[in-house]
Order: sequence, then C-alpha cells, then structure tokens
Amino acid sequence: MTVVGLIFTLIVPACVLGYLLPYVPRAARRAGRAVQERAHERRALDPASSPAYAGHPPAEVGLAVALFGGPALFALDRDFAARAGVARRLGQYPSQGSSSSGSGCGSFGCGGCGL
Repeated sequence: MTVVGLIFTLIVPACVLGYLLPYVPRAARRAGRAVQERAHERRALDPASSPAYAGHPPAEVGLAVALFGGPALFALDRDFAARAGVARRLGQYPSQGSSSSGSGCGSFGCGGCGL
C-alpha cells in the first residue's frame, strides 16, 4: 500500500465520523425524551403504583418491562426475576414467608435505589 493510499484510508473514515458525531447526542436526547413520554403516558404500568399486570394484554406488560425495567419484571414474575438475577441486582428477593430483603449491589444499582 502506498503512502497516499494509507492516508486516504485513514482520513476518509475520520472525516465521515467527524461529520456524523454531532448528531449522536441529539438523537440520544430525542430517544430519551421519547422513552420518558411513553413512561408518562403509561404511568399506570409503573411498578411503584402496584398495577395488576394480569388485567393487561401481553403487549402492555412487555411495554411495562421495557419502560420501567427490572422493577416491572420483578413485580410481574418474582420467581423468574429471581432466577434471572434481577431481584439480586435490585436488592430485592422473592418473599417466601418472610419480609426480608437484601442490600446487594449489582449492575442495576444498590438495593432499594428504585432502579
């Protein structure tokens, strides 16, 4: 490969990346706003409001898990969440006759933080 070819191979992708990079944060902000708007529209599915997921269609329940994450999955199916490790990451454990909860930290945050 010649020097000109090497320079061309390095400069063209750098120029394209430099041109597109300013659009990434703006798109991420718009996506974040869209998720917040959908969560506000579907606040009845928020696990903090203790919804009865059994009365909702499966698509709505899936949307609740997509919008509200681990807490919605934990509220929906405690056993599955425990097997998947969601309960441990949230610092919550399925109750089995007692009301104890853990306080471990994981990728979803420390226990009781509501993430």
